[in-house]
Amino acid sequence: MIGLAIKYSQAQFKKLSDKLSDFERGRVVHQSTQDVAEFMQDKLRRYPAQKHVTRAQAFGQTFQSDKQRRWFFAALGSGELTLPYQRTNALAQGWDVRPLGSDGVQLINETPYAGYVMERSKQSRMAKLIGWQTVSYWLQRYGSEIGRVALKNIRRWKDS
Repeated sequence: MIGLAIKYSQAQFKKLSDKLSDFERGRVVHQSTQDVAEFMQDKLRRYPAQKHVTRAQAFGQTFQSDKQRRWFFAALGSGELTLPYQRTNALAQGWDVRPLGSDGVQLINETPYAGYVMERSKQSRMAKLIGWQTVSYWLQRYGSEIGRVALKNIRRWKDS
């Protein structure tokens, strides 16, 4: 499981949010964090272009052990594995937005292999060579846009 917590930081938006009542602030906080989560969910669901990378290119050898080679060919023979591998979009569809207290949301992916594809500390060499970007990459790339998405709701309430 991998995830990301999105919390409202009042100090960052204090100037605008001070002009809202407590009720309005609660609604704006909820809507802003929800919008940021949906924005990031859209970015994290993007797959890289399909690229063929061999195990030899990624790991320097085709199999790590004879046991792994035997399992691979047994699974291939039994139909457990099929070649070429098909993209199932399970990773993209696995991103889920959940509440996190009164001032935040979590963006979580419980797909069993998500960490090996999109988490910097666990990402496999194969995923990296194929072109998968990590969650931290997406946060860094869209950091300024995240702030604009969050401020949009505060400004809308302030102006109405």
